[in-house]
Amino acid sequence: VANALQLLGHYDLVAADSETARHLRQARGMRSCTLENVRQRATSIYAPYAPLQFLRYWTELWRTYEDCMGGRACDVDREQHRLTTAAHMVAPRQKDP
Repeated sequence: VANALQLLGHYDLVAADSETARHLRQARGMRSCTLENVRQRATSIYAPYAPLQFLRYWTELWRTYEDCMGGRACDVDREQHRLTTAAHMVAPRQKDP
């Protein structure tokens, strides 16, 4: 639902799915994040960015994708894009700005 809502300009919800759980575990170091608790975890982490929580999450997520590819998605060789799939994703932990 959150992914569809952002297309309509509603950015206050973060998707509670396996990609969000993976991101929180890898980039945020939240090893205990699961599909069962990802909504609660994401809500608390991104609350300071209200009402633009989804945009903060999406920016953070793309930064991890681009870090794995070795540069901005529009600048790297298309072959590098496959590195953003979960099978190849090992994201470095990020620091809050």
